[in-house]
Amino acid sequence: MTRHEIRQWTFLSLFQYDFYKESPEDDLLRDQIQLFLESDGDFPGDDSERDLICSRAMDMISTVDDLDRRIDEASESWQVSRMNKVDLTLLRLAVYELCYDRLEPGIAINEAVELAKEYGTDESGRFINGVLGQIARQL
Repeated sequence: MTRHEIRQWTFLSLFQYDFYKESPEDDLLRDQIQLFLESDGDFPGDDSERDLICSRAMDMISTVDDLDRRIDEASESWQVSRMNKVDLTLLRLAVYELCYDRLEPGIAINEAVELAKEYGTDESGRFINGVLGQIARQL
């Protein structure tokens, strides 16, 4: 799998977080992500790539409070609680890559905008670019 595909499948896995976050057990969420990846007939990866994606999604979920705080601070007129779930998930993924993976800002922002074009609304790319640009400047 390419890095883009791993990022895409991590996004799709992480998207489920808001639907299962009420569960007190990480094991249930991990199981849901694994089940999603195993049951999707379009998943192009092997077991090691599936494990990598699941692990990355769980790592991001463990830092979601910090990610959301950074997003809230950078998005001037939008609170995390009011953002659509696709945009929020893409922002979380990119902010994680910027702050924890130390990915070059241009790459993280471009990848998030490209995924927004595929999964978001017509306004998603511009919104995500603006928020991530602000976070990148703060870093």
